[in-house]
Amino acid sequence: MRERLRARLPDLDGRKLFFMATHAHSTPPFDENQYAAVPGKGMLRPSEYLDFLLPKLPEVVETAWTARRPGGFTWGLGHAVVGQNRRVVYPDGRAVMGGWTKNPDFDRVEGPDDHGVELLFCWSPEHRLTGVLINVACPSQVDSQALFISSDFWDGVRRELRRHPDFAEAAILPQLGAAGDQWPTRHYVREKAEVIMQQRRGLTRTQEKGRRIANAVLDVYPYVKDGIVFDPIFRHRVEPVRLPYRIITAQEAADMRQQLDRFKTDVDNPLRPVRSRYFGVLLDRFAAQQQGVPQTGIEVHAIRLGDIAIVTNPFELFWDYGLQIKSRSPAVLTLTSQLSAEVAHAEAYLATQRAVAAGGYSAEALWYNHVGPEGGRMLVDRTVELLQELWKSEPVGGTR
Repeated sequence: MRERLRARLPDLDGRKLFFMATHAHSTPPFDENQYAAVPGKGMLRPSEYLDFLLPKLPEVVETAWTARRPGGFTWGLGHAVVGQNRRVVYPDGRAVMGGWTKNPDFDRVEGPDDHGVELLFCWSPEHRLTGVLINVACPSQVDSQALFISSDFWDGVRRELRRHPDFAEAAILPQLGAAGDQWPTRHYVREKAEVIMQQRRGLTRTQEKGRRIANAVLDVYPYVKDGIVFDPIFRHRVEPVRLPYRIITAQEAADMRQQLDRFKTDVDNPLRPVRSRYFGVLLDRFAAQQQGVPQTGIEVHAIRLGDIAIVTNPFELFWDYGLQIKSRSPAVLTLTSQLSAEVAHAEAYLATQRAVAAGGYSAEALWYNHVGPEGGRMLVDRTVELLQELWKSEPVGGTR
């Protein structure tokens, strides 16, 4: 994208451009290995979809860049119960993502939930609402792997907000906060009551989540119309950060070799292409780490907008890391944006030490954990350092 835009928009610093994934599961993938065969006539393979999409994106960026106009912003903070921690822990200490809480040996949910809805409202010089950025710490995965293309609960958010005249033509931009261990898919308690309440409202679960987010936005909206900042301190830093790969143990390497041997006979296993390729990458890294811990490079963006901060990371970042960044940030409100900027590895969880000790999907090297807790602490520290640098020269928000 940056290469394509260099010729089209020479006055745009392409390093300052980054994408953000909402991580819906009913969307086209880019990985050719996701499909053993195209499931139906007229459907694009992932590589064909990328060829279809990529030429269109520069047009979107160019339209936005050339249509820039003076404006201002305000911020708001609401709350909505959308996601919850998805790792269930049992008395023996093991964790299962989406584990069954009705088991007699169910002990606890591993970590916390975040129900904050963090908001940035954009305004024209005439104080007309032009857009709102909505940050929620939950991937949009209620319709997980359904056989249709869907933006999931964000469709419900847009439909609900469009009913309000001020939002009829305003841009509505979703942003996914640190939520590597969060999901909206299941209610661990009050499941029957939740379903009955949805039925009473005549809504699906997806629509119900959208309704909650939209209500949080509209609840805050009357209180953000005053005090629009038209000339804020605006800083944007792009930082390359080196993080150590997670160490792969000899036992994990042996388990991967055993599964690869099993795939040689289980040729019809739908996971065979994806897992074989992934295990091959990990075994190469296991061999390389005998000479020292290899590192990976990521890109971190740190933005200051008045007293508000936005920081990115390319991982499915467990919420504890987001909490650490927000708690140590000098900003009044700090928005984290995961699965953003340069993503070196698809589906790369960054789990906490607590999760790694409990194991299970999302916390084991065998399941998309390229960077471990040591790298997570380094990511938090460097992100906070970047924010402190942005606040050091001008500690109070306002004009430049």
